Amino acid sequence: MIRKFFTPLNAVFIIGFSVTVLVIFGYLPRQAAFFVLALYLIYIIFAKTQNGVNLFLRSIPFFIALPISEGFDNFDMGRLVLFVLFAKWLITDSKWFGELAVWRGREEIIYYVKHRRIELLGLAFFVFAFFSLFVAFDPIPGMKRMIFIANAAFLFIILRGLIMKNKDVASGFVKNFVYSGLLAVMFGYLQFVAAYFSEAYIFHYWWGQLISLNMYGRQWADIVTNFGNTWFSYSGDTLRLRMFSTFPDSHSFPMYVLMTFPAMFFVFFRIFKGKLAEFKNVKYGRRIIIIGFGIFVLANLALILSGTRGIWLSSLSAIFVLIIFKKLKISGKFSRMIWISFIIFLAMFPIYFVIVSFPQFQETDFTSAASLGRFRSIIDFGETSNQGRIHIWKESIGSIVQNPVIGVGIGNYPTVLGESLSASEAGASAHNLYLHIASTIGVFGLVVFLWMIWEILKISVRYIKKYPADDWAVYFAMFVYSAIWLGTYLMTDAALYDGRALLGFMAISGISVGVYRAGENKINEKDV
Repeated sequence: MIRKFFTPLNAVFIIGFSVTVLVIFGYLPRQAAFFVLALYLIYIIFAKTQNGVNLFLRSIPFFIALPISEGFDNFDMGRLVLFVLFAKWLITDSKWFGELAVWRGREEIIYYVKHRRIELLGLAFFVFAFFSLFVAFDPIPGMKRMIFIANAAFLFIILRGLIMKNKDVASGFVKNFVYSGLLAVMFGYLQFVAAYFSEAYIFHYWWGQLISLNMYGRQWADIVTNFGNTWFSYSGDTLRLRMFSTFPDSHSFPMYVLMTFPAMFFVFFRIFKGKLAEFKNVKYGRRIIIIGFGIFVLANLALILSGTRGIWLSSLSAIFVLIIFKKLKISGKFSRMIWISFIIFLAMFPIYFVIVSFPQFQETDFTSAASLGRFRSIIDFGETSNQGRIHIWKESIGSIVQNPVIGVGIGNYPTVLGESLSASEAGASAHNLYLHIASTIGVFGLVVFLWMIWEILKISVRYIKKYPADDWAVYFAMFVYSAIWLGTYLMTDAALYDGRALLGFMAISGISVGVYRAGENKINEKDV
């Protein structure tokens, strides 16, 4: 067991993770990030590509900014790591160079249009984004945003390509993605506990000028310290911390945790199935169930402790998923999985009310005003945050009506609200992903994006119907559930553009498409 644990992959990750944590908390200078970068790059260059991907997946929530210079200290290390990983895959594992050199006949083109529709839609999205640059007030932020999205898309391409080549590597990718989610949740609980041992202004300054600085650089640290953040919820004079872990805000964190649900179910199912068959021990099987159930409960509680009302309300989309499954006559065991997940989430609210009723930030009185006020504000259209969203939505719709074809330009959303483009650095958005896309790159760009998501959901349902007894059907069923929950939530936020959330989306999409494509020749396209 010891030999199995101390692999080069685990050794590199443990060293890199330990140094990263020491940098985050100020025990090592920020320049130590270059050591972590060098360690990761050396491993990726010399190890198998799939092991490099595993290292990247488990590290997503903990990539920190490189202090390249005093004026440029916010370059995310993960972007460079992913670029090198993509180059390694392109040279050693892909067939792209050979395929590009061969003339495509009519039949092959038709095949790609029919069977590689997701990739073509992704390419079309970039085409619309590119043309939007011609009407942008400032094309530079748009070009940066396109490079940012393209870099994240590398992860989708790598995962899809490796899994199509060898489906067996997919389970390792899923397992390592689960590791990243569990570590993020654990860090979130440590952060939440810290609020009970410090005063609010001390915590705010400490997290802003130490943790945020070491993770994201000086610019973001100044924004969250002096201008605004989503770290706290307010109700009258009561202040409560919202869990957000290593993420920049309390919106992208629950999104990432939710993205790990399909992987969690798949891993727990595989462990329980394998260990129970191997040991034939009822007590051992029960332990596996208890541990898995406990982890899933903590993950659901973390979603609620984030205080993100959109996540709370959009959880009702589970009912919609259950109706779809029934209409499509999908096996009842998958509906039961979703019911269990949904009920566990709802059962966490009483626990949430108890937890946040305890005094935080050295307060002396017990109160439930913050939690109850936060809950009531979901349907309070007079609440300040809700009023602001409604105003922004109206302005966004007005902009779409005026610029329906190519929008105002990708990366230029603040111009919709008459704000400086620097507001995008502080997270200025339409607070609705779909309005944000339509207002920046046009309605056609939004149609392409929605079509792409629809295609991914279609192949997921197709796999479930065709192979209900396959282990991967568990993953796809929870993927549909999580994707629709996320899609509903994104009607109130555009947090998918956050770097870590976007990488999480590319990870679960790349795994899904790769697994489906690995057995594509066995699946009838007319099944759905």
